[in-house]
Amino acid sequence: MTDDFTPKQDDRADALARWLSHAGRQFDPRFPREIKGEWEAQNGPSRIRALRLSALTGCVTGGLMAPLLWRMMPDAHAAIRFWWLGAALPAAAASYALLWARLELAVQEWQVVACAIGVALCFTAMVASGGGGQAGLYSAGIMLLIMLDTVAGRLRFRPAAVLVGGLVAVFAGGILAMPRFDSAAKLAQIAVLAISAFCALFGNWRFETELRRGFALALRERLARETLARQNLALGELAGRDPLTSLANRRTYDHWLATHWEFAARTCGRVGLVLIDIDYFKAYNDYYGHAAGDACLQVVARCLRDQCRGTTDHVARIGGEEFAVLLPGLTLEVVGDVAERLRSAVAIADVPHLGAGKPRRITLSCGAASFHAASGASQRTLFAAADAALYQAKQTGRNRVCLAEQPAAPLEGGGADGQEHAVAHPSAGS
Repeated sequence: MTDDFTPKQDDRADALARWLSHAGRQFDPRFPREIKGEWEAQNGPSRIRALRLSALTGCVTGGLMAPLLWRMMPDAHAAIRFWWLGAALPAAAASYALLWARLELAVQEWQVVACAIGVALCFTAMVASGGGGQAGLYSAGIMLLIMLDTVAGRLRFRPAAVLVGGLVAVFAGGILAMPRFDSAAKLAQIAVLAISAFCALFGNWRFETELRRGFALALRERLARETLARQNLALGELAGRDPLTSLANRRTYDHWLATHWEFAARTCGRVGLVLIDIDYFKAYNDYYGHAAGDACLQVVARCLRDQCRGTTDHVARIGGEEFAVLLPGLTLEVVGDVAERLRSAVAIADVPHLGAGKPRRITLSCGAASFHAASGASQRTLFAAADAALYQAKQTGRNRVCLAEQPAAPLEGGGADGQEHAVAHPSAGS
């Protein structure tokens, strides 16, 4: 059974759960595409290091075997020079050199497999040239190749299976072709190698499966934590947003104001604020009904949001038909211009309002203020100043912007106390 799943691309958790449900029962424990990239990114470097170490060990071992072979096989010196020194060792060295090239891990593994089978063929040809008298040496050499590449090299199961199958085929063919071996010896040596190959391959499969299972469990826990973190973040955002208009609510507005005021106090900066009220909104609700009132609030919220800078201006619904726009760093004149732009945007939306006694459209009254945070004022003073300007706008005819100027002397306490001077914005409508 394989894990050739094709779940949705963005559903890694589901693909992981399906793989874990089959872990330990898969003949080839590969990951599905959704997880494969992360697995290779995490484990690829260690596998390349293992392959390099295995190949280097094979090169060193092969070099050290050369004088031993020369001494033990006096009648095969020509074969040793041709097959071992001329073919096997250069092929092993070339394979080791290729492991330092910037090739994919799969390509590296398959070139190691090809090199190992090639070395086995060279070794078989060399022993056969000596008459096959060194059966024990031959068996040990082939088993060394199996262990070195399959276990020490940490080959994945599929390349390991091809390698073991190829080595067993080379070995069996070599044994059967050597006339000095009797039938019982041939069968015994083939059986020993087959058992060794099976044990090596089973060990490789178990190691690969457990390694992948550990990775999958760790990834599942990490994905669960990430999902929980996103859910908590989403809940936090929902808790800070007005469900009707999707603007920030009063709680978020209070946090924004405190944060920007504290920053402005440290940097001797300004904080601007526009308080907004929809004119005659109670009459609109009474005439059109609450469903239409909700739709009207959504239109106004959209107009306000579209006129503000998304990264610096903060728009919030702080009451039934009351809104606030926080404008860090802007002077009173600029805050007044922004307020006028907001008022005009709602007027241009041209939402009919027939519930106030005569035909008209939905309009806004705005109060604007901008204080230096280091002037001795407070957050409450800023809000009270903007609120006083809003009251002035409503008292002088609505559908206009009034500005609240900060007095030159530092203010004490948190209320307006009649100290702010509200003036109508020169561009305000009547």
